Amino acid sequence: YDYPTTNRQLRLAIHTEKRSALLYSASDIDVLDDDQIAVHPFLQKLGPDVLEATTTVEMVLERLQSKTFHRKGFPALLLNQHFLGGLGNYLRSEVLFVAGIHPTLRPVDCSIDSLQKLAVALLELPRQSYATKGITNSLAIVRQLKQRGQTRRQYRHWVFGRQDCLCHLCHTKILKDTLGGRRVYFCPSCQAK
Repeated sequence: YDYPTTNRQLRLAIHTEKRSALLYSASDIDVLDDDQIAVHPFLQKLGPDVLEATTTVEMVLERLQSKTFHRKGFPALLLNQHFLGGLGNYLRSEVLFVAGIHPTLRPVDCSIDSLQKLAVALLELPRQSYATKGITNSLAIVRQLKQRGQTRRQYRHWVFGRQDCLCHLCHTKILKDTLGGRRVYFCPSCQAK
């Protein structure tokens, strides 16, 4: 095998006929079989996976309204893998935009209609992103923007990474803030408090 030149310690290598996965400098590694995965303390606490077909809007809505999560601010909640597994920072901004929810709010601050929209977005956007290699914007808008010659960076997302660009829906400038220690993007008009 042709390993890269590095001073880091190779901790795990998995090889197939065509590819290799190399893990360097990891402090703690567990290679588990199915039985061990089922009882692993951290993995048992993971929330439902947003890409799993068995994760439903009703399940997500119930979690949003649960005592465990309903008073948590969205910036931290949507990155908490115990709430839902599989969300990352760009999806946090995107689902809040699609649901029309300001990023400083909490589930308890929102109407049931807003929470319903959020529950739908929390499943639909990650699934669309997975299927389209990272596109979270409306696919109809993407087609229009491509026809106008815009680049992937310009049409890929609703708000993430688009600070000072115009909102695709209302043409207000997209804002950037730091919440929960990570950057978040939002439209102050579409996501008014």
